[in-house]
Amino acid sequence: KLKLARWWVKVHGGNASIPPSFTLRQAMWTFFGVGVTHFLLSSLNCFISVESRGDMDLVLPPLGALTTLQYALTAAPASQPRNAIFAQVFGLTIAMFVGSIPNL
Repeated sequence: KLKLARWWVKVHGGNASIPPSFTLRQAMWTFFGVGVTHFLLSSLNCFISVESRGDMDLVLPPLGALTTLQYALTAAPASQPRNAIFAQVFGLTIAMFVGSIPNL
């Protein structure tokens, strides 16, 4: 019963308060950083695709959430390098597995 009560409190935020809002300056830096990062990643993707004659590409969609986390929530556990790298490797592994299923 005690374990369930602790879990219930944790699910509801563990009595933590709402984090403060971003200032306009912080929001603009996040927007600019994510935009530049995505431009560079897209350019790299085009270069890789051309050099490999269309055989290889970067998996860009999951990087959208990751770069936003990296710029906006630097203290969040999900945006720490270890978790970010593990999530990308895990996501790419699943994508490659699903992509290798014939007739899908």
